[in-house]
Amino acid sequence: MARHNIVHIYGYVHVQPNVIKNEAGKIESVITHVILVSSSRPIIDNNAEEFATFDQAMVLTRDPEMAKKMATLNVNDVVVLKGTLNTRNVPKIITCENCHRQFLVSKNGEKDLALAQVSAETEQDLYTSMKTFITPIALDIRKTGLTQEEAMNFIIKMREMSNEIQLVGRLCIDPVQWEGGKATTYQLAVVRQFYVKDDNPQTRTDYPYIRVYGGQAENDYRALSKSSMVLVDGTLKTRRFKRTNTCPECKCVKEWYDKVLEVIPYSVQYLKDYKTAEMINAENEAAIAASGLFTSEVSGGEI
Repeated sequence: MARHNIVHIYGYVHVQPNVIKNEAGKIESVITHVILVSSSRPIIDNNAEEFATFDQAMVLTRDPEMAKKMATLNVNDVVVLKGTLNTRNVPKIITCENCHRQFLVSKNGEKDLALAQVSAETEQDLYTSMKTFITPIALDIRKTGLTQEEAMNFIIKMREMSNEIQLVGRLCIDPVQWEGGKATTYQLAVVRQFYVKDDNPQTRTDYPYIRVYGGQAENDYRALSKSSMVLVDGTLKTRRFKRTNTCPECKCVKEWYDKVLEVIPYSVQYLKDYKTAEMINAENEAAIAASGLFTSEVSGGEI
């Protein structure tokens, strides 16, 4: 299977890096979040500043040399980073605002468990949240000692370079339409090019979510299916959505926001196992013939 998973970001450090050390004081891992500007290539006016939108991405490393470098970062430092997009499913832990106890969210939301109640039998019923993060391969500090406004203005000027990702992968689910057909989502299986030091060595694939809008969304929904191979050129964006759960200890209802880091494509190229425009039109004509109705051929974006 083809392998391609490259992220380029030009952004500024949003929070002081979380440096985790072992008992001997040696740095084991570093996590931080970087603010990016999403480019707006499809929009007229040459990607004008007024169309720029800010987002953020988690950057995580356990590589010793990279961890040392990330540990020196300060808030508002402007960095250039090349890396890969990786995913990991982790149980979702919620802290009750009433009794302050932590509990784990179940898949159906009706049998949330206190931490002490989790067993091998109940573990399979727990809801897992996908952690999507960038594993850095190379990082360079371009500006330091800036205010937030200075850092923000600087990356706006670099918006064409701030937030880029290219992936090659196969759909692991059929596309799903949302927002009345205005958006299409699917999940890609992307074979890893690079080894992630702190992950299970048997894990060779990442599963990022793709969210497509406009004419490309309709094309993807009709042309792609599970196992289709595509090349996605796009940008990273965080989407938040509300969830509600009940504390198993005090029964207090908690509303909270889950979030997912998705890839928003500028373009999607179909590589293997997809339907051509001719195939889609033939299916439409067959369906029309069977129903006795009349319709025109498919038109719109490229397939």
